Amino acid sequence: MTKKKFEAKVLIWIAMGPRGLSQHFIAPSNQAIKQHIYLKECVKKRLMPYISAKYTNYVFWPDQASSHYATTVVKHLHKEGIHFVEKVDKPANLPEARPVGDFWAALKGMVYAKGWHAENVQQLVNRIKYCLRSINPKLVQRLEEATKKRIDKIRRNEVVESK
Repeated sequence: MTKKKFEAKVLIWIAMGPRGLSQHFIAPSNQAIKQHIYLKECVKKRLMPYISAKYTNYVFWPDQASSHYATTVVKHLHKEGIHFVEKVDKPANLPEARPVGDFWAALKGMVYAKGWHAENVQQLVNRIKYCLRSINPKLVQRLEEATKKRIDKIRRNEVVESK
C-alpha cells in the first residue's frame, strides 16, 4: 500500500518592511481570499497596527489580488490615510521590483527543508509559524533595502515611468 502525498494549501498574508514583519495571517485555502476577510484579518488586524508601530514614512504595495483593490478595501485605506500604490499606478507584471517573491522562496525553502512534508493542514500551518519565528530579521532588511535599487534600475531601463 502506498501512502498518498498530502497536498494542503494555505493562504499566508504578511506585511514586510525594513523594520521587520507584521503579524501573519494563515488560513487553509483552496481559493482566493475574499475582500471582507482581507479587510478584517489583514488590513485592520495586521497591516494598520504594523504600520502605526513601525513607520511614519512608508508606502504599502499590495499585489494584484482582486481583494487587495476591492472598493471596500480601497475606501478603508483612503479613510485611514494608508499610503499605498494605487492599482492604476502599478506596473502590470514586474515581480523583480518587489522582494516578496524572494521572501516566499526563502520561507518555502525553510518549510520544506530536508524533505519535510505535512500529513495534514494543521501540521503545515504549525511548520510555517515555526519557520516565520525563525526567519533572520537581517534577511527581511536586505530584501527590503534592495527594493529601491531594483526600482531605480527598472526605471533606468525604461520599464516603468519615473514620476
